[in-house]
Amino acid sequence: MNTKTFERFDVMTEAELSTVEGGWGYVWKYTKNGKPTYTSAWHSSYQTAARNAQNHMDLYPGSICRVYNV
Repeated sequence: MNTKTFERFDVMTEAELSTVEGGWGYVWKYTKNGKPTYTSAWHSSYQTAARNAQNHMDLYPGSICRVYNV
């Protein structure tokens, strides 16, 4: 926001915010019974996020983890 003049802020709905893609970094999400139950911390490298997701699946058989770009 410009501090010398007031400008109108554009407000995004939750649906619009959920479709924003292409940021920098990665997280992995754990899904149980088709519902996301845990989101990891931010990772700067895809390989790190994927390795941590795989480790989680190894520790908890039957769990499903996927890596997402944030």
